[in-house]
Amino acid sequence: METEAIGWPEGTAHERTGPSRPVDLVHLSRYTLGVRNLEREVVELFCTQSAIYLERLREAPSDRQWKDAAHSLKGSA
Repeated sequence: METEAIGWPEGTAHERTGPSRPVDLVHLSRYTLGVRNLEREVVELFCTQSAIYLERLREAPSDRQWKDAAHSLKGSA
């Protein structure tokens, strides 16, 4: 019996970026108008901010503060 890999539907975000790519480079380029320095700055800013929000998630003393940090992290993505 021959097995066949099942791929994402053609034209979907998964098909363009692949499930293992953490950044949609096409979207990033569109968002930054293709300015490479701006792309780098956006990614660096996300890396800095995500570290802060992940720390807030780890240290959240209440469910509400955890949810706030998770919402902020998701919003920055």
